[in-house]
Amino acid sequence: MGTYNIHAGHCPQGKGAYGAVGILKESVEDRIVKNRVISALRNAGNTVYDCTDDTNCDENTNLARIVRKCNEHAVDLDISIHLNSGRCDSGGDGSTGGVEVWCYDSGTSKIAQRICDQVSAALKLHNRGVKYSQGLYVLNSTLSPALLVECCFVDDMDDARVWDANACGDAIASAILDRTVTGNASKDVVKQIPGKAAYPENRLNYRVHQQSYGWLPVVRDGQAAGITGRSKRLEALKIDLKMSGVKLKASAHIQSIGTVHYGYITRDTVIGTVGKGLRLEAVALEAEGLPKGTDIYIRYHVQGEGWSVWIRGGEAGTYGLSKRMEALQIKIC
Repeated sequence: MGTYNIHAGHCPQGKGAYGAVGILKESVEDRIVKNRVISALRNAGNTVYDCTDDTNCDENTNLARIVRKCNEHAVDLDISIHLNSGRCDSGGDGSTGGVEVWCYDSGTSKIAQRICDQVSAALKLHNRGVKYSQGLYVLNSTLSPALLVECCFVDDMDDARVWDANACGDAIASAILDRTVTGNASKDVVKQIPGKAAYPENRLNYRVHQQSYGWLPVVRDGQAAGITGRSKRLEALKIDLKMSGVKLKASAHIQSIGTVHYGYITRDTVIGTVGKGLRLEAVALEAEGLPKGTDIYIRYHVQGEGWSVWIRGGEAGTYGLSKRMEALQIKIC
């Protein structure tokens, strides 16, 4: 088994030298990814040290503290987790900024390439590939081999639409070990859907209407619909289920209106409201006619609580708490 140092870059969000901020917040998301990578590596029997610096300090002090923690351990690899910036694409141009990995030299290039490949495949992000620099402090000052992962761009709407910190963490850990591993559930890391493989691509498509953005692009089975980290409410949802013999019922709890039952829905059914400025607070889905042993699962990102676990039976959100949902994922498996 291996031994690893893992850390999230920068100070915590809002403290000292915190990371880049755009549609996503680097110092928030990189810590979720870091936790997931650590959990996945430990689940696979490896020794992992968390070298993240969570103090309130300036950039130089933050870097020095991270490197000092790393150099306290003799490890196979140091991994620094970051999110990139510089795309300035808040509206979305249909092209993701993507993932890249920085190395000091070619000694870590094979693992770095696997990380690029697996994160790109898991999140449908552009693969920017392996890059080299001897000027990055974390790479040139750690005693063990090191690499720095730029998971996606915080200021690219296309990246934000597909972003999933937990899936990213699993992909990084799997690339490091060159086999599939996954992290455990915690308040930052959600449970995985059990067992069976999902249906083929595009059997289940859906999109959301979000405050300030309108209708977002269609996503498919299991992908995130909605933008987190911007305090924007979901207002409506459309679902297109393309499975012969399967019917879908829906209901929703809407701000100021309460629970609305839609019965059997089609791809044109608007679950929620558009143009009224009302929160979509909860959604319940019921699938009829699914093959034995399969079900519909839903996961939601809610105001003040982050991502929920995957919920079998398709009920998401809160009732009577006046909280907005900010993103959804739906999957049949």
